[in-house]
Amino acid sequence: MLEPVAGQRVGTRTGKICVIASVIAACCLAYLVSSGSLVGISALLLAFAVLGFAVVAALRGLGIGLDNALFGRLASRPWRGGREVLRLALRHFPDVFITSPNGALLAPSAVELGMNPADVQSLAEIIEISIVNTFATEAYAAEVAAFSAQTVPDRPVQVRVAADSKVPAGRYQIRQRQDLVPGSAMPATSRIAGQPGPNPLLRLVTKGAVTETRISGASAGRTQAADLLLPNEPTLSRVHARFMCDDKVWRIVSLGRNGVLVNDSPLSGEEQYVINDGDVIRWGRQSGAVISKVEILR
Repeated sequence: MLEPVAGQRVGTRTGKICVIASVIAACCLAYLVSSGSLVGISALLLAFAVLGFAVVAALRGLGIGLDNALFGRLASRPWRGGREVLRLALRHFPDVFITSPNGALLAPSAVELGMNPADVQSLAEIIEISIVNTFATEAYAAEVAAFSAQTVPDRPVQVRVAADSKVPAGRYQIRQRQDLVPGSAMPATSRIAGQPGPNPLLRLVTKGAVTETRISGASAGRTQAADLLLPNEPTLSRVHARFMCDDKVWRIVSLGRNGVLVNDSPLSGEEQYVINDGDVIRWGRQSGAVISKVEILR
């Protein structure tokens, strides 16, 4: 069975639509009761609709879309901390389930819980993200079992928290792991007859944010195009390093102009350096350079 691509979700859209519709209906009813004019209320609704279309057209004419920073701030919920965002997201794991044409309920095996970096940081100050991932995985597995949803055979259920600057503060986004989406490189977790098993999971923990991969050749850097996204710091290059895995052994190659230090030992040229669980990577030779802790899960 092919694993379906789960839909993405930011908050509860259906609930918002119902609330907005209820408010509009209440205002219309109040106006109708006070004025007694059905024509007047129709004209008022038409005026609001025209005004709304005019505002949207004007914003688009100025090149302002939904991806504008202003809308991002309006969508944020800054009063929520990482703990509150996590608690809310855990209740909505079934939102990524989909129903097949024959009525079966399907669930992705590997799920990513995207949160704003500030929320991930506040959560990491309370508890280790690796423990959060374990707890979230157990909660998701319980939902899969409760709904009798089908997952890909021989692939363990997994949930990870990922820092995503595109998610507004106080919000969350539940999605299938991006490295498992059809059309991308074949996931290392796939098993094919005659092929070796999956690579060990390489995880980088940086300032409380977690990013991980099993794919050999994964790049690491501050650009969104990097496979392993690192903080947007001046000492970090857009593509700062690349990780290769051969015979279940991970190696790192420095590509950034500021260099890479592993356990305080600088890498030279395109030297491939073996990394192990517990190693510390410094992204640059400067004393204040960003540091990542390496976790390798076999």
